[in-house]
Amino acid sequence: MKRAEKKPSLAQRMVNWAWYRYVEPQKNAARAFEAARRDRLGKAWLRRASRLSADEEIYADLASLVQRAREQSINNPYAKRFYQLLKNNVIGPKGMTFQSRVKRRNGKPDDRANTLIEGNWQQWIKKGNCDVTGRYHFVTLLHLWMETLARDGEVLVREHRGYPNKWGYALQILECDRLDLNYNADLQNGNRIRMSVELDAWERPVAYHLLVNHPGDNSYCYHYAGQTYERVPADEIIHTFVPWRPHQNRGIPWTHASMVELHH
Repeated sequence: MKRAEKKPSLAQRMVNWAWYRYVEPQKNAARAFEAARRDRLGKAWLRRASRLSADEEIYADLASLVQRAREQSINNPYAKRFYQLLKNNVIGPKGMTFQSRVKRRNGKPDDRANTLIEGNWQQWIKKGNCDVTGRYHFVTLLHLWMETLARDGEVLVREHRGYPNKWGYALQILECDRLDLNYNADLQNGNRIRMSVELDAWERPVAYHLLVNHPGDNSYCYHYAGQTYERVPADEIIHTFVPWRPHQNRGIPWTHASMVELHH
């Protein structure tokens, strides 16, 4: 007669459960990617990780990141030095040089045309000519462009063709605060607006919807002639930022990874 098998005790069942719950997965995980392990040491890391798109990540945190980066650019000596080094070493004290290389039909340099073009360039870059406000020399504008890009993570420069100066051309530098993070819509023509950037079906920017006034001008009304936003074609806007991930439409401050340490 066959003896009845003895059921494992509660303690043994708990040991077996713990083995298959924790030990066996760890044995298998040793053969997998170390950074993907889900043990107790990696749980907090996993909770902080995200599967959101780049734009969703940026949308949630960009306003806070920019505000904190601007505060550090004023009060933190390391941040101030970083921006100064960028201006000194990327742009330099004299800015970027320009050399015209127009050629004649025979392939030889057209010295007369080149001299004329370079002479006009030297006039255009002077203060009062190159930007719409008349405040900046071109070198100063480039320094401001560089620092704004690094501090805020992005900057807008609008090209005004047909501007009423001798050359019919001037630049306008704009903070990206003029791009409303909360302006998002799906348009009837198939385009989408993401954080004020209008994209076509290929995710190519076709227009920028700029707030008429800076949203931080609390003493002023944002509405002009009944309109809150001005739609500006993309070929008039130079939107500068360093891409972090595919499908990204806004930039992030360059100091984002060091802000906490700098603050403390």
